[in-house]
Amino acid sequence: MPRKINYTEEQKEEIRRLYLDERKSARQISEIFNCSNIHIINYLKRMNIPRRDNSESQIGIKRKPYTLEQREARSERVKQDYINHPELRETRSKQFKTNWKDAKTDGRINEIVKNLSNSLKRGYESGEIQVWNKNLTKETDERVRGYAEKKLGLKREDLSKRNLENNPMNSFESRKRASASLRGIKLEEWGGFISKEPYDEKWNEKFKRTIRKRDNQICMKCGKHQEKEGRALTVHHINYDKKLTIPQNCCAVCRRCNIEVNSNRPHWTKFFQSLLSERYNYKYSDNQPIIQITPT
Repeated sequence: MPRKINYTEEQKEEIRRLYLDERKSARQISEIFNCSNIHIINYLKRMNIPRRDNSESQIGIKRKPYTLEQREARSERVKQDYINHPELRETRSKQFKTNWKDAKTDGRINEIVKNLSNSLKRGYESGEIQVWNKNLTKETDERVRGYAEKKLGLKREDLSKRNLENNPMNSFESRKRASASLRGIKLEEWGGFISKEPYDEKWNEKFKRTIRKRDNQICMKCGKHQEKEGRALTVHHINYDKKLTIPQNCCAVCRRCNIEVNSNRPHWTKFFQSLLSERYNYKYSDNQPIIQITPT
């Protein structure tokens, strides 16, 4: 246990000033006074000076980026900890899952992710956070080349050739079957890949804003509001026909739902048509996408 140090009044005042006014960390102050940081921490406790958490204490501190050797050494230390103390892995895993589950349950998860994103953005813009591999490539930097080869287990120039011959999705027939299955149609009904087909001339930002406004900025599948989504809602073509850009064939959905409705397409087509028919009095038919528009 570290021995107690009797500071003079001038030293006490200086420690308070450095910690509270200049917001230096306990370790930085200990280097100034040539003592252990534990002494500084104990003094702060005795004086009832509230400690800053780790994230707050690092604001404004610029560090040199870790070298490849430093990262490997840290990784090795973590591995040794798990070898010497097997219970650590399970304990840390349970704690992480518990914290993450609690954050999702009480609705803090979106706020946590948003705050982290904003913090990183401010750090990059102000230069407080330095990216060690910025503007570096495998041709110009040995660390980038070594890291890529170690992670992938092969040279980067061989990456594009890896397993292409044995990839079952590399054939046209395989991709055709997957496309038909995704759309929920029979193979003989498949008419070609449509994901890269262009939209018609009516598809523009003004039209998309009109659809979002009509749907009150709410996802028509899950009911999430655009403010909670944190971005503009996606405008979805109900019958997946990009060339039929009319209000009766479009609705607003959030990003997650837009991904989900790409499978089992016949089901979601009927789902959204039924929803819009009930809400806006649109008329639909099983034989034709839209047969009549009832005036409102």
